[in-house]
Amino acid sequence: MFIVLGLAAAPAIARDDTPLSPVGLPFSPATPRVVPTDHPLHGSITLVGIDALPDKLGPVKRDAFAAAVTDTLKRLDMLAADPSKARFRLTPTWIGLDSPFRISATSRAASHLVWRLTRVDDGRTIFEREITTSVQSSGGSAPERKRGVERLSLMSNIASVALCLDKSAYGRAPADCALTPGFSYRAPSVPMIIFLRR
Repeated sequence: MFIVLGLAAAPAIARDDTPLSPVGLPFSPATPRVVPTDHPLHGSITLVGIDALPDKLGPVKRDAFAAAVTDTLKRLDMLAADPSKARFRLTPTWIGLDSPFRISATSRAASHLVWRLTRVDDGRTIFEREITTSVQSSGGSAPERKRGVERLSLMSNIASVALCLDKSAYGRAPADCALTPGFSYRAPSVPMIIFLRR
């Protein structure tokens, strides 16, 4: 006879069922904001080039990633309500994900994407950055921890480009746009199996 005990886990961020949109979550050194109505990018961006991304970006399906970027732009008031009337196109290019699996108590993941913003009218590139966001977590189930930090690194990448686009409109985009999440991912603990004598 045996009993499986699931140890209580701390609240998790970026689990498989957690939306990837970073809006409303804290980041450092700044957090993406809703842009004002007089912002140059207010209601003006459409997301393109999604079909060129791989089917999966780490643990995240391409469509889920695109939906998260679109939702983020919408909630920050940068998404064009009608794509045919957008003044700018945002194109992500997948570089890769560094997430080595090791037998250890910690996991680290770094996602790499190039983001390019171009004008619809003349195709001119007005913003382009390669953004690398890295996060780390410790404890809990190693496989879930690995997936969790991968998702969190992708969420951080979306937050980073959102803030950088905001700043780029005023010529203040930093050379390194990467943000660090002001929260952590805690993987659920591995269940304990206890054998009891009959």
